[in-house]
This record gives sequence, structure tokens and C-alpha cells, in this order.
Amino acid sequence: MASGTRKFAYVFGVIGMLTAAWIGSRLYSLRMAPLTVKEAVIKLPRNGTERNLMDTLINAGIVTDTVKLREAIERYAVGYRPGQFEIKKGWSAKKLSDHLRAGAQKEARIVLTHGRQLQNIAVKATRFIELDSAAFMASVLDSTWLDSVGLTPQTAMSMFIPNTYNVYWSASGDEVRDRLYKESKRFWAKGNRQAKVDSLGLTTQEIYTLASIVESESKNAPEQPTIAGVYLNRLRLGIKLDADPTVIFGIGDFGIRRVLFKHLEYDSPYNTYLYAGLPPGPISMASISSIDAVLNPEQHEYLFFVTKGDGTGTHMFAKNMSGHSKNIRTFQQTLRRRGIRR
Repeated sequence: MASGTRKFAYVFGVIGMLTAAWIGSRLYSLRMAPLTVKEAVIKLPRNGTERNLMDTLINAGIVTDTVKLREAIERYAVGYRPGQFEIKKGWSAKKLSDHLRAGAQKEARIVLTHGRQLQNIAVKATRFIELDSAAFMASVLDSTWLDSVGLTPQTAMSMFIPNTYNVYWSASGDEVRDRLYKESKRFWAKGNRQAKVDSLGLTTQEIYTLASIVESESKNAPEQPTIAGVYLNRLRLGIKLDADPTVIFGIGDFGIRRVLFKHLEYDSPYNTYLYAGLPPGPISMASISSIDAVLNPEQHEYLFFVTKGDGTGTHMFAKNMSGHSKNIRTFQQTLRRRGIRR
């Protein structure tokens, strides 16, 4: 009986040692042995599950040992965190699990460039993130939020400052909106801009609106302060702006190449031939150069300008109607010499 007991104890001990060795081997494998076979960036959507995580890693060819991957996810309680993650080659199962569990996302980029309308900007802003443009638009135009920051649906575009911004790929519409609004506030606080806004007796939204008109009139940065000076002079004197780009924006037909008298009669709050002062909001995204041009306008007495028509995109300026009429004749003569009929 004693001999049988010793044999049982011996066998049990051997089994125990083998089990411990196997467990130790598995733990070593999970902690130390490479699991990821290549470097890649994965994207995990907000409504995903652990199954989506496994399928993404496997389908992308990052992990080939599905058994070890499943064991690691269960043992280390990885869970599921949405986002964009950069995975390195040669990571162990534990390293991979720790990285995903920590939610250490690789940031994505939002690139804001020129856009005529809010929906165009929304599409550009969401090109490289999970968020779709419609959801982003809904956040930007949320009435409660607009009221809280002193914006309207017409002036909401003024929060978009052209630049590149890093955000989480899985960021919500509200998160992206709040980030961009915070950056716009930071922009106006830099370089004494806010003091210049105050000195002109306008708001930042009005400066942005005027800058969008200047931007639409000329992409030539050195000339923009001169054009800004013209419009500021007209505003100061109570003269209607008579800006063709505002008419086009009000009509909503951006294929118009030449503004005709029939266009000038189109009744829209954006038609600055019909209504004095600034339009209700920006007519495009304003560049930083056009914003700074309005904040630092050229001091002059010009009230009129017309393009030279020589292909340079630059303009001729005049202080009165007689000088403006002369510039118009010069413009027409230049077009005739170039064989261009309007």
C-alpha cells in the first residue's frame, strides 16, 4: 500500500512538474517570443468587437499564430479599444496586448485647405479619420454649441484656420469640432491679432468674413493688404462693398465666370451690391495671409479696384470713380490686345 502511494505521488509530481513546465513555457512564449511578423498600422472602428480585432490583425498579415493571439487576448484581458494603432514587427503577445489595452493610438491628420462652403471643408477635414463629413457637420452646426461659443450657422466657417492638425483617428464629431475651435482661439491670441481686431472695431468673425472676400478677390498675398484697405475704407465711409464674389456665393453657382447685371439683381443677404456692410458670414475659408492682410491693411485712400486683365491676377486701384473708369478702359484694352472677348 505504501509502495502504491509512493508511485502515485511520484506520478502526480511528474505530471505537476510537466504542467508547470508547460505553463512556464507558454508564459515565456507569450511574454518573450515574437508574435507580430511585420510592421503595420491598423484601424479599429468604434462599433467593433474583439473578433474584429483578431480578424484585423490576421487579415493584415501582422499575426499568423491565431492560437497564441487568442490566448493573449483572453489572458491579458485586452478588450476592445477603437482607434488607429501602429504595430511593430517582433512584438511579443504581451507587448502587443499591453499596447492595445493602453489605447496608445497613432494620431491621424486633419488637413484644412481652401473650401468654398462648410460642407466642402467638412469633407476635407474627415478624409483621414473614421468620422464622416455628415456627422462632423452635425456637430459644427449644433445650435446649443453654436450659442455657447457665440457663433451662428453663417459664421461657423470662421472657426476653420487653414493648417494641419493631429487628432485621434476614432475621434467623434464633437471632439474634432472642439479641437479645431480651441486651435482657432489660439490662432487669434497669437501675434497681437486680437488687439488688432479690437483696433479695427470689428469681431474676429467679421475680420474672417472680410478676409474671405479678400481671398476670393486675389490669391496674390502682397496685394491682399491693398485690397483689404479698399474694403475697410468703404466700410468706414458707409459705401457698399460691391464685391462680385459675395454675389456668386449668394447665388450658389460657382461656375459663374463673369458677373452680369442680372446677377447683381439677385436678392441675397450676401449680395453686397444690394446690401451695405459685411455679408452674414464668410464666403469661403480664409487663408492666413488674407486674415493678416485685413489685420494689417495698407493705409491709402483707394475705394475701387479692377483686375489688370494681363494674366497676372493683379489689380489697378483708384481713389474715385473717374480714376476707376479709366482703369476699366485700360482693362478692356488689355483684353482686346490679348484677343479675349468678354
